[in-house]
Amino acid sequence: MVNNTQFQSERKPANPKYSMMLIDGHAMIYRAWHAIQQPLTLSTTGEDVRAVFGFLNIFFRSLEEWKPKYCAIAFDMKGPTFRHAIYEHYKANRPKMPVELRPQFNHVRNIINSFSIPILEKEGFEADDILGSLCKFSDDNKIRTILITGDTDELQLVSDSVQVMLSYSKQQKHLYDRHGVEQRYSGVTPSNIPDFKALQGDVSDNIPGVPGIGAKTASRLLVEHGSLENIFSKIDQIEPNRIKESLIANKDQALEGKLLATIVKNIPLEISLKDMELTSYDRKKVTDQLSTLEFFTLIPRIPKYLDRPTETNTKLSSSENVSLIKITDTNQLDFLINSINSSKEFALALHESKMSKNSNQLSGIAFDLGKKSNWYLPIVDDPSKNVGNEFLNRLKPIFESPKISKLTHDGNHLSSLFRTYGINLKNIKFDSMIAAHLCGKKSTDLESLSIEYLSKEIDSNSNGNNEIGINICSTKANAIFKLQPILTKEAISKNVNHVMEKIEIPLLPILVDMQVEGITLDTNYLASMSKELDKKINEIKKVIFAIVNAEFNIGSSQQLGKVLFEQLQLPHFKKTKTGYSTDANTLEGIKQLLDKDENSEESTEESYKVLTNVLEYRQLTKIKSTYTDSLPKLVQKDNQKLHTRYNQIGTSTGRLSSISPNVQNIPTGTIMGHSVRKAFVTSDKSNILISADYSQIELRILAHFSEDSALIEQFNNKNDIHNATASFIFEVGINDVASDMRRIAKIMNFGVLYGLSPFGISQQTDLTPEQGQKFIDAYFNSYPKVPEYLEYTKSQAKTNGFVETFLGRRRYIPEINSSNFQIRSSGERMAVNMPIQGTSADIIKISMINIQNTINNLKLKSKMLIQVHDELIFESPANEFDQVCSILYEKMPNAVKLSVPLDIEIKSGVNWNDMKTI
Repeated sequence: MVNNTQFQSERKPANPKYSMMLIDGHAMIYRAWHAIQQPLTLSTTGEDVRAVFGFLNIFFRSLEEWKPKYCAIAFDMKGPTFRHAIYEHYKANRPKMPVELRPQFNHVRNIINSFSIPILEKEGFEADDILGSLCKFSDDNKIRTILITGDTDELQLVSDSVQVMLSYSKQQKHLYDRHGVEQRYSGVTPSNIPDFKALQGDVSDNIPGVPGIGAKTASRLLVEHGSLENIFSKIDQIEPNRIKESLIANKDQALEGKLLATIVKNIPLEISLKDMELTSYDRKKVTDQLSTLEFFTLIPRIPKYLDRPTETNTKLSSSENVSLIKITDTNQLDFLINSINSSKEFALALHESKMSKNSNQLSGIAFDLGKKSNWYLPIVDDPSKNVGNEFLNRLKPIFESPKISKLTHDGNHLSSLFRTYGINLKNIKFDSMIAAHLCGKKSTDLESLSIEYLSKEIDSNSNGNNEIGINICSTKANAIFKLQPILTKEAISKNVNHVMEKIEIPLLPILVDMQVEGITLDTNYLASMSKELDKKINEIKKVIFAIVNAEFNIGSSQQLGKVLFEQLQLPHFKKTKTGYSTDANTLEGIKQLLDKDENSEESTEESYKVLTNVLEYRQLTKIKSTYTDSLPKLVQKDNQKLHTRYNQIGTSTGRLSSISPNVQNIPTGTIMGHSVRKAFVTSDKSNILISADYSQIELRILAHFSEDSALIEQFNNKNDIHNATASFIFEVGINDVASDMRRIAKIMNFGVLYGLSPFGISQQTDLTPEQGQKFIDAYFNSYPKVPEYLEYTKSQAKTNGFVETFLGRRRYIPEINSSNFQIRSSGERMAVNMPIQGTSADIIKISMINIQNTINNLKLKSKMLIQVHDELIFESPANEFDQVCSILYEKMPNAVKLSVPLDIEIKSGVNWNDMKTI
């Protein structure tokens, strides 16, 4: 048993709720592995570490939430346990541990060891038994204990002293006390959980149970009789008769099942309470391990209550080699201005306070000039209380000077906030967030970069303390200044510095201009459209309810599944843990199946009508909730404009992403989707919206990269590429290409960029997968250099670990060398897609820079408003229309020189939808 010699002197809890935290290591690592669906790979080795990341997320969150004084973690040992000796098929149905998961256990162990937390395991026993013995110790000594697990077996350990947290994710967790267990199992007490599992059986442990007894019957029998043994002692009283007979026939199996399900609570453990105390730990060792695993975002989340005053401090403070001067008078301000004018370069960071959900205000600005002193300018809204605003105005020429270089982190956010104070920040020379992204860093926040490159931590939360906030702000400015030469050197070594200097940094102020300008939204039109949608949605509901003769929640997957697949007997492809799958892909797949087989016996006219109406209902409700109802809420009231925020590091290919709203997702392709675009209008009725869109730019880039003569010829001759492809693969004359042929050719042309499979073709066409494969073969025979290029690209990615765009932007793809087929296949698709999509992104960014520079030089009033993938939207006064179109025709096709022309299509109109080609 646990050695209790230290208990009397160590019993006083650090937290009045829980003194001890116990963790089921095996269960929680498995839970973490299954909770994170996508691989999380190291950029250096491609090793999958998602289970480690998920486990540490739970571990840190639990420590911070419960703040225990004692902690221990238990693991299963490899090899059979005493339960296997009792029943050789115990857990025999469990799949083998995934190959990628096994090494992750060692990572977890190493980090737990660095926290000086004991790891317990016992040959012949399971982690459950170790935890059971520790919980018995807690019961005996009345130590408030929380057990973190993902295994319901451990609910039998719940007592007056012990509570169990079943944790599956941040959202899915439940804390069980005695009452909670009884609620879950309809009156069954924690101590009767083994009896319950013996009766019902346990699939995960391969405990067979008693045939014919389910959860309800098992609960009823135990509530009535108290235990499995009592049930058998009163077997004559058991009803109904079939249950009694099954119990009699399977008595030995049931009693054996209880033995298997019962957690042992008396294992001798050579550990004292003192050993489990959370005392000092090697913080540097922990942070080094987390850095090696590239978990930079987790380092600031190491629970601060574990820190000890005697611990070696690795946090970067404003007092470390640099003093902090708070500007309070004009002499100090003059000195700062003179110093900046002399140095011609400085890093700046902002101290912000929250005004509302979507807006911040400046509390102060920190400056780092690479000297022995940092400077901090406090700012408040009321000038009578502080001279900060007056001083800010005096610094405005510095901020707006094109001759003084600024070093930032997230210069977009910083510049946007400055605009609200009437300052147009100019000449951002370096941005650490952009530089880190281009260098392939997964974590680009300043705290993570400081840890990785400077081996220093930055506090991320001032907890409302203004002085701490000032120090954090100064520390950030210092970190940005120090990161500039380091990240620039790395960018040069990785051949991406020119992408930063020639594309991303020049683009930054253009994006800020677009964000500040915004685009006008016709909210009255959207309100009218929303009412119309509401009417159509209600009509659809009436049709559906009339057919099924009942009202139900169409938005509920469970209720919808029962209606479609049980009442209407539609074919179903798969079921989830919660019931039938009713996601969009599933329902569309069923519709396609029924469309292909009009004589199918699996559907009636009515069931098909319900299915099509459900699909339309979903489409309309999505447009209503996402666009017609939500977009007006994002409008700035004083100008009726949407001000989206662009993110230069939001994608791994280089494409821009945007939020509030995501203009990349404004719908198209459906009548209702096009209707939403009508709401995007000019700010002045006399102005004109202009759309400039690259034509088939990704296919043109493919032609250039692959050097396929047939593909190049089609573009150079300005042929319809989809007609030409259809002519090749269907072996018909160009004039004999039917619309269906062209549609399939179009799917092939674009699908090849995304690794379209025969099955994928069958999903988008009436073809079978076998026919789809024939079309792929025909396509590659038509353009033989294309498959050669695709294979070469994958080969280069495997050798180099990355792929590049035409202009040198890189994407690191460690997944491509994974031993896991699915991960490796995903990596291959990334490798094929990124150079083409990334080159497209680079080209339109260069066009944006060249166009905006020309507009500025000519002092035109026309504005660039939106960028959506390959399309740019402008608003132009009527008298500048021809001039702007000429600029677009000049700059966009000549952004880069490829072996094929870059054609554009220009349209104009009064709104984004109703545009005509010029």
